[in-house]
Amino acid sequence: MGFVLISVLSFIILILVLVGVHELGHFATARFFGIRVQEFGFGFPPRLKAWRRGETLYSINAIPLGGFVRMEGENGDSEAPASFGAKPAWQRALVLSAGAFMNLLCALLLFFLVYTIAPIPLDVPRVSAVQPGSPAASTLQIGDVIQAVNGTAANSQSEVHTLILCSVGKPTTLQVERHGQVLQVQVTPRAHPPAGQGAVGFQGSIDWSRNDALQALGKTIQEPVNFVHAIGTLFRPPLCSPPGSSDVTGPVGIARATGDAANAVHDLGIGPVLYLTALVSLNLAFVNLLPFPALDGGRLLFVVIGVARRRRISAAREGLIHLLGMLILLAFVVLVTGHDITNWLQGR
Repeated sequence: MGFVLISVLSFIILILVLVGVHELGHFATARFFGIRVQEFGFGFPPRLKAWRRGETLYSINAIPLGGFVRMEGENGDSEAPASFGAKPAWQRALVLSAGAFMNLLCALLLFFLVYTIAPIPLDVPRVSAVQPGSPAASTLQIGDVIQAVNGTAANSQSEVHTLILCSVGKPTTLQVERHGQVLQVQVTPRAHPPAGQGAVGFQGSIDWSRNDALQALGKTIQEPVNFVHAIGTLFRPPLCSPPGSSDVTGPVGIARATGDAANAVHDLGIGPVLYLTALVSLNLAFVNLLPFPALDGGRLLFVVIGVARRRRISAAREGLIHLLGMLILLAFVVLVTGHDITNWLQGR
């Protein structure tokens, strides 16, 4: 119960911070272009508390899973000089994309911070312990670095784990580096290993990432590149798919990962928490720019279409399309959340 509570609280804090950063981008850009912001809300209604400062109402709402900036005329219901709809297309496009830009900037700053003053534990496929009586006991030694599983290169413990799970109950060839020599050893992963041992029965080591400012800058720039590469892998068939594996994680999965990182602060420091926050912020930037109705990218698409047609799509039609898009997104979140809960209950 304690882990669940920590996970929920950590997740709420993470979402409120990142959504606040995102909406601040919309808010600041709108104000810069003279657009009247009617409300800046944290969370979704029903409203818990609100106060007015100038022409903007600031609110705290009961559902802490997002936020919003409500601008005059954003739904085409006003053509007043200070409304969103009265502004040129390029200004509307900048306002709509500012949230994703702020999330990207936040992610880059956090990555840089992680790689300089808050190093994270690296996922190294080096054997640090072998369980007696396990498949690894007669084949692996402490210090071995696993380079490949059944001929497929593995650069991390998580990749080794995934590939091994694809070979449960079958003879599996591991390529390992031992004292400068490359060896081929065979193990047979167990389907039902003792608790805490894993299918093969070895533990990986933890190395720490420590960098000077220039190295940190290089790794920071590399993170969005790695992210784009990871997105590309979603459109290619996986090398293998262990039972219960999924490339998509919803709110429950993120909450679980946040809880893990928060619980590990005493042993691993704040680095994993900051790194996870940076990853989620990078994901928010990407997802919000997808050209799908109800998202910032969908609204940007309507701006582009309006410029191409030299007249805007009617507010009623655009609003209906965004409503349908929101319903589809909510249905998708429900499905992914159900999958996350199933994985959590089954210990995956």
